[in-house]
Amino acid sequence: MNCESVEDLLSAYMDDELSTNDCHSLEEHLKTCSHCQNVLYELQETSRMVKVAWAEEQPRADFEQRIIQTVQASQQRTQVRRLSILYLLSALFGVITLTSVLVSPLGIFLRALTRLAIVIARGLISMSTSVGLLALAGIVISCIALAGLSIVGISRMLRPAQSEVVV
Repeated sequence: MNCESVEDLLSAYMDDELSTNDCHSLEEHLKTCSHCQNVLYELQETSRMVKVAWAEEQPRADFEQRIIQTVQASQQRTQVRRLSILYLLSALFGVITLTSVLVSPLGIFLRALTRLAIVIARGLISMSTSVGLLALAGIVISCIALAGLSIVGISRMLRPAQSEVVV
C-alpha cells in the first residue's frame, strides 16, 4: 500500500469499518511509515478532542422544554395577532352596519320606537305604585299591541316607496 491509499482508509480504520485483509495491509504499512503514523495520530487526537468537547457541551436538561415553550409562545403571539385583527374587523363591520341602519328610514323608525319604549317603560314604572297589577298588565298589553300596529303601518308605508325605487 502507498501513503495516499492508506490516508484514504485511516478514517474507516479508526471506525473498524475495514475488511480483515485491508486492515492487515494498512497495519503493515503503518509499522514502516512514520508519515502515516503521524496522520493516524492526528486523526485520533482530533477525534478524542471532538468527543471531549461534545461531552462538555451537552445541552442543558431543560433545553428541549425551553424550545417547546419558545415555539408555543410564538404561536400564541401569532394567534393573538390574528384574533385582534378579526375582532377589529368585526367591530368595524358592526359600526358600519349600525351607521347604515341608523341613517336609513328603518333606522329612523327604530330610533323613534326606542324612544317610545323608553317613555312607556318610565310611565309603567311610575304607574306601578298607583295602579294594581291587573291594570298594569292591561296597559302593557295595549302598548305592545299599539307598537305592533305601528310597525305594520310603517312597513306598509315603506313598501310603495320600495316598489317605486325598483320600477
